[in-house]
This record gives sequence, C-alpha cells and structure tokens, in this order.
Amino acid sequence: MANVKVQPTLEPIIKLKVSSVDNGNRLDVFIAKNVPALSRAKVQKLIESNYIEVLHGAETVLPKSDYKVKADDVIILHETNITAELDLVATPMPIQILYEDDKLLLINKPWGLVVHPGAGNVTNTLVNGLIYKYGKGLSGVNGEFRAGIVHRLDKDTSGILVVAKDDTTHNFLAKQFQEHSIVRKYRALVWGVPKAFGEITTHITRNESNRQKMVTHSSKGKIATTMYKVIESYGNYFSLIDVSLKTGRTHQIRVHMAALGHAIVGDPLYGKKHKIVKLSPLILNLINGLSHQALHAYKLGFIHPNGQ
Repeated sequence: MANVKVQPTLEPIIKLKVSSVDNGNRLDVFIAKNVPALSRAKVQKLIESNYIEVLHGAETVLPKSDYKVKADDVIILHETNITAELDLVATPMPIQILYEDDKLLLINKPWGLVVHPGAGNVTNTLVNGLIYKYGKGLSGVNGEFRAGIVHRLDKDTSGILVVAKDDTTHNFLAKQFQEHSIVRKYRALVWGVPKAFGEITTHITRNESNRQKMVTHSSKGKIATTMYKVIESYGNYFSLIDVSLKTGRTHQIRVHMAALGHAIVGDPLYGKKHKIVKLSPLILNLINGLSHQALHAYKLGFIHPNGQ
C-alpha cells in the first residue's frame, strides 16, 4: 500500500467505520457484509479500480482486497462508478400513500428516510421500498436508482412527494418543476421572530470547506427564491412560519432561513443550540432533543397529466 492524495473531483458515496468486532477481517469481506447491495466480487473490482480508500489515522491508502481492516479505520467508497456496480435491493417498508391512480402517487415521506440510493445509504431508501411494492411499474427516466422520483425532499424533511409511474407522466411533471409552476408550501419552526413576512433571493452553491453544506452567494451557484410569513410567535424564542418556494435548490429553505438569522429549530447542519432559560423544562427538552429539522412539506400543487 502507498500513501495517496485524495482526488478532489471524487465525492464519497459510502463511509464505513471499522469497529473492534471486525478488527483483522479482510477488506472485501468487511465491505460486502456492510453493503448488501455490493457482492464481494464487485467490491474486489472496485478496489482494483482504486475507487475505495482506507483512512488509517493520518494515513490515506489505496488498499488491496486482502487488506486487514483495523479498528477505527474509515473505509471510503467514492461515487464515481459505484452506482454502476450496485444491485438495487427491494426492501419492504411502510409507505403512507395519500393519493394514487394509474399515472402517479403522492406519499407522505417521514423524516429520516433517504429518497434514493447514494451518499451513504444504498439499501434502506424510499426507492428500495417503492421497488419492493411496484417492481417495474415506475418511471425510468432517471434510471433504476431513482425509479419514479421526480423531485426530492431532504432526508430529515417530512412531507408530500410525488412519484411517477411512467416516463410520460415523469416528463410532464418534471417540466412543471423546471418551469417553477409547481406550488410548494412548507411549515417550519424557526429560532427567533422574523419580520411578519419576507422574501429572500440569492444564489446557492456548495460550501467549499464542507461539501455537505450549501451556502448563499452573490453570484456563484444557482439562483433561489424563498418567501415566508410568520403564522405565530412564541415569545421571542421561536416562530412557526409558512414557506413558499419559487425554486427548488438543495437545502434551500434551511440555507435561506439560517442566512436571515432564523435557522430552523433542530437543524443539525445549519442551526445551533440556543440557551433559553424562561421556557418550561418540558418544552426545552422537546426543542433541544430534536434530531432533525422541524420542516414539513404540507402542500404540492401541479397539473395532472390527465389535465386535472
């Protein structure tokens, strides 16, 4: 093994940390055990193609298949060519269907559920559940790993999501999203008390120092517009707001509200802990105990392919 410099163009799709239980196991065996969508033979192929790295302390190495993993090693599988080797695993899971016909379905996605395989989750996503329930009865415009998926919600954002059953429906809906004619409304609990209503328009781009985060920018990235109004405030501590989107960028509401100084309560990426001493212990425990952002997509308006 030799030290290597991480290629900045590669994005990690999976990160695995080795526990003491797996200390001394072969790398290919360890990965195949922890990523059911990858067979051992496919893992070996990825290792040979240098798409898998091992972080061992301060050392980064390109390993061989027989590398013996050590406790606290971090195994990184990079996105380039990984999805081509994955097997899509049909996974039974409860799916709350709000509406369904022969063209599409509307579901209520719970927080904590990733929409499609990628970025560290390849088996327990909504697509895995949809494939289990509908098989090939979903649109294939974006490939099997995004079967039926016209748009996304963040993992820890709950709410309405539309799924297309055929390519014609998918393209019809996708055009409305591209033209920003879709009506999308959210409810969010934010820190502090914003102005009664407002609109924020900025460019949104990826944070260069933290690739998991997005940031506002004066010119770099894609233009994004968020509108909100305050429904109710609770002292000077936090407010319930109604949010409308003119665009749909990654983390848009979370980034814009944080930029206004009113981050969404419970947001681990863009928010921060607030010290509030005048609220009851019960409320404090509920607010500070949130493991996800208090953000819910409650309305999705579009023209149905049948013209409804």
